[in-house]
Amino acid sequence: MFWPLTGAIIAGTFPGVWMGAWIRIRMLSDPRDFKLFVGLVLLFIGVKLAVELRRKLEPGDHQALVEGRFHQAVTGRGISPPPGDWVKVTVREWGLRRLVYRFCGQTFSVRVPRLLFLSLAVGMIGGIYGIGGGAIIAPFLVTFFKIPVYITAGAALLATFVTSVAGVAFYHLMAPFYPGLAVSPDWALGLLFGVGGLAGMYCGAGLQKFVPAKIVKSFLALCIMASAIGYIQSSLRWFL
Repeated sequence: MFWPLTGAIIAGTFPGVWMGAWIRIRMLSDPRDFKLFVGLVLLFIGVKLAVELRRKLEPGDHQALVEGRFHQAVTGRGISPPPGDWVKVTVREWGLRRLVYRFCGQTFSVRVPRLLFLSLAVGMIGGIYGIGGGAIIAPFLVTFFKIPVYITAGAALLATFVTSVAGVAFYHLMAPFYPGLAVSPDWALGLLFGVGGLAGMYCGAGLQKFVPAKIVKSFLALCIMASAIGYIQSSLRWFL
């Protein structure tokens, strides 16, 4: 687990989820606005990720380089890692200004204020959408911060859990004040989602490191854009 990255994401998404839930109840209670908003956000993320995938590998692209190294080292194809914790994340600097870490022989630097601001924005989107924020921050980390896809999963999953609990608590507490809206969580449906999601996350975490990064990103972009198109089409039917 990449704890500094996880902590920064939670610090930003946690307040963002509460703000997003309030916006969802007060300003986006109409399903048409809600679905169109979510569809446009997801479409932007999916297109951005797809564009990144089509770019050719450049000499300074450390993200793609280490993703290839990590996959080769784990699968035993092409290279053998040197002794030590070569395939693990080593934190070199962690403060309020930047986070510096080393992974698979390359050093990366992330500006913490930018990460906190993005996490806050994603947390607000997650609060509106109802997914806690962590689930949609992974594509942002991969595309905007150039963080290798193999080390974003754990941070995004833990952030999803923490912020989702906060979002559910807020919706539950606000439900008595808005009796005319469907605000209170559906606990039975949520339990089914949780059981299925837990099984899927366990399998995905075990298989991820054996799948090439390009395939992981392509599948992620496809799922995001398919969901976005579904939301936008559903929203447009209300207006036609």
